[in-house]
Amino acid sequence: MILLENRVLINKSVDEVFQTVTDVAKWPEFLPSHKEMKIINQEKDNLLIEWSLGVRLKTSIFIDRTNKRMISEQLSGLVKGLRAEYVCKDQFGKTSLSLVHKFESKTPLIGKVIELVTLNSLKKMSPDTLNRVKRRLEVN
Repeated sequence: MILLENRVLINKSVDEVFQTVTDVAKWPEFLPSHKEMKIINQEKDNLLIEWSLGVRLKTSIFIDRTNKRMISEQLSGLVKGLRAEYVCKDQFGKTSLSLVHKFESKTPLIGKVIELVTLNSLKKMSPDTLNRVKRRLEVN
């Protein structure tokens, strides 16, 4: 099982950071992995997106405005069930943005290999994603 947490401190308010993280339609502007992303369905704070990372993937997203967090789960592909949770918390007038990934492969036989490859990928992508959010907010 994978449990990976990354965090970045952003010199903006929780509301500003949360707005950027949850503005899914604008992700392609600053997240290269989501260049070909499209929103398939949106009902209030529940979204279904489709994007490409070599293959087409579907992801469900839930936005929890009360607790300033967003949870996504992969619905397709080899990493079906991969969960990512973004959490925004005030830290002395700045915002601590954390990104936690949880994943346990359900694929028989090669599941552990899939987890290792996923972990190596997430170790690179997660800090990069958080730093792109930070740059987007602190440059503007």
